[in-house]
This record gives sequence, structure tokens and C-alpha cells, in this order.
Amino acid sequence: MNLPYSKTLLSGAVFSATLATLPATAVAQGPALEEVVVTATRRDASVQDVPYNISALTGNDLNKAGISSAADLFRVTTGVNFIEQGPRSGVNNANLIIRGINSEVLSRNQGPMQTAPVVSTYINETPLFANLRLRDIERVEVLRGPQGTLYGSGSLGGSVRYIYNKPDLSAFYGELSGGVSQTKNGDGINYESDLMLNLPVTDTFGLRASVGYAEQAGFIDQVARYRRHPDGSPVLDNGATDPINDSANVYAGQPVFEHAEGVNDAETESYRLAAAWQPSDRMAAHLSYHHQSDDVGGTQMNSYAMFGEDSLKNAALIAEPFEREVDVFALDVDVDMGFATFTASASRYQSEGQGSRDLTGFYELFSFWEAYYGNSPRPLIEDKSAFDDEGDVFEARLVSQGDGPFNWVVGAFYMEQDTAMSARQYYYGYDDYANACFIETGTFGGNPCGLGTLFGLQDSNGPVPIVKDEAYLVDQNNTFEDRALFGELTWHITEQWQVTGGVRYYDQTFETTQVGGLEFVPGGIAARSLDTEDSDSLFKFNSSYYLNDDTNLYVVWSEGFRRGGANGLPNEAFGAAINNKAFLYEPDTTENLEVGVKGSLAGRYRYSLALYDIDWDNMQSNLSCTGLGLLCVVNVGEAQSRGVEAEFSGHLSDNLEIRTSYTYNDTELKSLSPTLLEFIADGTSFVAVEPGVALPGASEHTLYLGANYFQDLANGWELVYGVNASYRSDAESSLETSKVTLDGFWLVNAGLNLNADQWSLRAFVNNVADERGLTAADSAELWGPRANAIVSTPRTFGLSARFHF
Repeated sequence: MNLPYSKTLLSGAVFSATLATLPATAVAQGPALEEVVVTATRRDASVQDVPYNISALTGNDLNKAGISSAADLFRVTTGVNFIEQGPRSGVNNANLIIRGINSEVLSRNQGPMQTAPVVSTYINETPLFANLRLRDIERVEVLRGPQGTLYGSGSLGGSVRYIYNKPDLSAFYGELSGGVSQTKNGDGINYESDLMLNLPVTDTFGLRASVGYAEQAGFIDQVARYRRHPDGSPVLDNGATDPINDSANVYAGQPVFEHAEGVNDAETESYRLAAAWQPSDRMAAHLSYHHQSDDVGGTQMNSYAMFGEDSLKNAALIAEPFEREVDVFALDVDVDMGFATFTASASRYQSEGQGSRDLTGFYELFSFWEAYYGNSPRPLIEDKSAFDDEGDVFEARLVSQGDGPFNWVVGAFYMEQDTAMSARQYYYGYDDYANACFIETGTFGGNPCGLGTLFGLQDSNGPVPIVKDEAYLVDQNNTFEDRALFGELTWHITEQWQVTGGVRYYDQTFETTQVGGLEFVPGGIAARSLDTEDSDSLFKFNSSYYLNDDTNLYVVWSEGFRRGGANGLPNEAFGAAINNKAFLYEPDTTENLEVGVKGSLAGRYRYSLALYDIDWDNMQSNLSCTGLGLLCVVNVGEAQSRGVEAEFSGHLSDNLEIRTSYTYNDTELKSLSPTLLEFIADGTSFVAVEPGVALPGASEHTLYLGANYFQDLANGWELVYGVNASYRSDAESSLETSKVTLDGFWLVNAGLNLNADQWSLRAFVNNVADERGLTAADSAELWGPRANAIVSTPRTFGLSARFHF
């Protein structure tokens, strides 16, 4: 692999120059840096001692910056892009991109997808992504680069760990917080409130509870959506409903439209209960339960192709609600065995949700649209998708203790994951229209009536009963089992120099049962059961050397992987058999080479500089397959991501604190796999993909600048003036030739905090310039004038308060 030397030298020179030009007075005086301890290596270690690139933000950091969501968090995190969708984020974590490792259409994460995530995310010890509110957090750790040996499947680009606070047995205390804000074009006020209580019951047992509620007023307006009957069909301007006895009016009736404001409103409820039992200094057990529910009115998307990129208008013909619930039960036990610490963790989670989206624009551009559906004056395709992800996870590990030359970690991991995914696509009102059209015109097939449906001809299509106005369905039930053994051994050759090697052996099975296809085409529904098995080993090597007490040089070579699986496809499309290779897809892997330096200056500044080169082999991607445009996962080919990451933070004076970071990221799809080329040739792949394109969502340049100025007031009060700015350069929306180039944009936030011993008051403005940044977009080639884009939250003014007791 070749590191980007020219870019690296330039970035390194700029970074070195920045350090060299710091004022001498800044080095000589001012507050010392707070040490941040992380457990990313499965043992307590300072961020500076971890021999790879890692960022950590404490709960105090989040509170100072007013960070309460993943979108806020990853805007200030080096090397990470997040596709902001408001509370709707988190159907899967395809909207989280580390070091440019992403292959999915950015706007496609509105519903569940077949592929496992490319970034592994953990809620304490539980591998699960959910867009949880960041409250009562101890810290967040962001591990950049593949982490396959310790964190297993899905860690292709990196890992994120959300570490929540545990019960504190030393004292009773609590915190009450709340806030109000107003977003430009918002249909009301945003509210949020939270309460946390820490309650020691005895010297060895304690409880901690937190509860929160947030309400977001929507700021996206739907300008003309159908007024609908309870069965989903559009209300007609002439009031007709009977296609047989009033066929003329049902055939010719026009839809009635209505205007809806603030459709992306949302309510979020969350609570977390935790218990700690520490019978001795050598043992501790923690039990927790975390719940969050989200109820979202619509998407955070504007119809840029119809109204322009700066608009806050959406052209969807229907409401597009989404709801989700997440529950996580976890038990962690730590035992000090003298020579090592034994940790056992067991957890069970369930994440389920359902939502709707308007697919009318996508369907209208299909070549078969008029032939199948005719020329109804009220086109409407609604996609209703649902998912249910349940998992049982167990991990046991031993972590050595002592000051000898060797440290080690060994462990075993087991996970069973059951997922159910379903999608139904309805043309509400079409059956009535077609029946009325046949009476009025006698035309079957093509304009104006289309092909009609199977109603009156048969009661089922293969194994599926016919449902009125239902055009397409897919039901898929998967069972995934992952068994693994892992270990790492570190040799401290000298006090300054260490070498670590790691390995993970895994054995995985994947079973699926599927039913899917087009209901109105006789024989269009297929049912099948498939299974796959995969076993392999992953390796890791790193070495670090302390030049002095404050400067750590390191090199890392690591691997990551993601499981394979199966696609839910019919046996044929338009009479043509589908390539058998399309029903299964293989695992993909990444290989990372990284060199870097991290350290501190005068105990007051912290910095890091890393160069990386990642090769991605057998890359998976959800593509449109067959002439029906159905999603299927394809092993696309090989890709590469190379770049530079730099971070710097510290105190320029007693009163001025800064934090800045820069990432250069160069990604490219290097070649197409023989399988994809075969799919393109035989028509299995519905879209065109060409090598040489950048990976979706991978901005070449990202930059973050933040500063806080502290001013002491009388009676122990303190004012903190804060400002931060983030920038991401242009990015592509997908791998496909129909991709959209998303322009780069800045977001600037400002805040004023008034702090006392118990009180903290905050006034803030987010997105000061009211920048309308687009973070994902549908292609107008595939969606026509109804193409939408995910838009950043407009300017928001707010006040919040926090009271400690």
C-alpha cells in the first residue's frame, strides 16, 4: 500500500508550523490539560498511550458544547461524517462514515438495509447502533480505522463506544436540566427536559436513574399532499368512491390536495435505570436497562429538484411518518483475580421500527410505469417498511495485571441476532381506478388503464394472499450467529518501546427465509430459504515508541471485516430468470496501514497526527437490481481510502481554550468485481457503476475550529463565550453514474454559558449563518422532479439551564 506522501508532508508541515508559532507566554503559563482515560484497548489507558488514532469526549465536554445528539457529536469529531436526519437517524448506521469507508447511496438510509454497518457501535458493552440522546454520558470514544480483533464484525472503518455513567456509591446527588429553542421555519417551539438521580442505598449497593423528553417542531413543509380516505386512497374532488356504479367519476376524478407545515416534527422519550453492587474491592456488578422511543412526523428532506436547494419544501404526496423503540438490558461483572481482571458481560437488545416513504417519483420513471399502471390522474406509490432487530450478546475476557514486560488480553464472544425486515409498496386507489377505467374505455393493458391487478382472477399469488392495491412485497427473516475467540499480546521491550500483536478467529452462520416479488404479476412471488457459513482469522500489529515523556510515535497494521448474507429477490423479472449469484453476497474486508504521532506540549496542549491507507476488498453495496429496481447487495469490487488526520487542543492562555482538527481523505473505487460486471452484462444490475469515483459521503477535506473564553465574575460566577465552526467539502451521493455531487458547506455555532457552583445557564445560536447544507440527495435521473435531499437543520436560537443538587 502507498501512503499519500505529498499530501502528508504538506499537512505535517502546516501542523508543525502551527505548533511552532504558539506564543511563548502560552507555553509558560495557564491551566494544565485534563487527562482522559479510555478503555478502548480493554484496559484503562490515557488517550496519549493508545497506539492508534482515537478521540474521546467526556460528558463534561458534551455539556459545555451543548451536544445532545449524534449529529452534534460527530460534527466535532475528526475523520467522521454523519448524515444528519434529525430524530429519524438510526434506522441503521449507514449514516456514520469514518475515514470515508462507505459504499451506500446516502439518501437510502431512510429504511432498513440488508448490509451490516461499516462502523461498529457499542452502548457500553452491547454492539448496537441507535440514535440515542446523549445524556448522563461518561464519555464517547471514537476509534478510527479497522478494529476487527477486539470489536469483531462491522468494524471496517472504525468503532464508536458510548460509555454511560455508572451508579456512584459515594454520595447522593442529581441534576435537572431543560431547554427551549426556535428553529427557522419551525412550526412551534423545541423543548427538552432531563432528570438524573444518583442514589447510594448502602455502602455496597447503589442506583442511578435518568429520564428525558424532547420535542422538536418540524421545519419542513409539504406543499401539496393528497387528502386521503382511511383505506389510503386519495379523496376525489367529485366525491366519487364506487368504481362500479359511479365509474365515470372514479375514472376522471381529480385528487384533493392539502398543505402541511412542520411535517418533520418529533417526540423522543428516554429513560435509563442502572444498579451497582460492589461487595468488595475485588468485585463489582452493574445491571442496566435503557429505553428510548421516537415518533417522527416526516423526513428532513427538501425537494431540491422542484423547489431549489435552499428550500424547506417537500413535494411528497403523503405523510412520511417513522417510529422506533430501542430497549437494551445489560449485566457486566468485573472480578479482580490478582494476576488478571475477569470481565463477563451479557446483554439483550431489541430495536424495532416502522415508517413510510413516498416512492411515486421513483416509480414514474420506470419503463413499465404506463404499461402496467396506465395514466391515472392521481399517481401514488407508498412504501411501508418495518424492521425488528433482536440480539443476545455474551463476552468474557481476561485482562492481565502487573508491571511485567508482557500484557495480554484473551476472550470469547458469542452473539445471536434475529432480524425481521418487511416492505410493502401500495398504489392506493389504483384498483378502483382500473376497474372504473375498464368499464369506461374497455382498454386492458397500456394507456389509459394499465394492466389492472389480480383481483377477481385469483385469491393469492403463489404463497401470498392478494391484498388490495398492494403492488410489491418482501418479507425476510434472518438468524445470524457469531462465535469468536480473540487475544492480544503486548511486549514492553523497554520502558519506551512496545510491540502488540492480536488475532481474532470467528465462525459465523447466516440463515434466511424470504418471500418477495410483484403481486400483480402471476408467478411474480418467490419463496426461498438460504444459509451461508464463514470462518476465518483477523490479525493486528502495532508498535509505539516514546521519544520522550510527551511524544509517542506509533505504527498500526490492522484488519476489519463484515459478514455476508442473502438477498430477497424473486426468481424472475419480466419473464427473465435472475442470475443465481445474486441471491447471496460474500463478506468484505479492510486492511489498514497507519503511522502517527501524538503527544502533549508543556502539559497544556494535546496533539495528534496520523497518516492512513485502507484497502477495501470485496466491497458490499446495496444496488438496484433487475428491471424492477429491487434492492440487492452486490460485492462491487475494490476500493481505497487514504488520508491525513490532525488534531490540536489546549489552553492558549489562562482564559482561552481551543480545539481544532483537520482531515484530508482521498477515496476511490479502484475496480469492479467479475460478479458485478456479469450482473451489468446480463441485466441483473439495474444501475451503472464505474471505477474511479469517490466513495459516497467521503469529503476530501473536513475541518473543525472551536474556542471557549472564560471570564470570572463576582461571587464565584463564570461566563464562558464559545464558538465553533465545522466544514466539509464536496461529496458524492452514491457510487452510481447517476450520482449527485453535494456542495461543501460551513456550519457555525455560538453560545454563552453562565456557570455557578450549582447552576449553569446557556444561550446559543446553532447554524448562525442559516447555511442550507445538503448531506444526501436522491438522483433526479432516478426520481425526476420529486428528487429530495436531506438538509441540515436551519438556524436555531435557544436557552437551556442545568441545576446540580
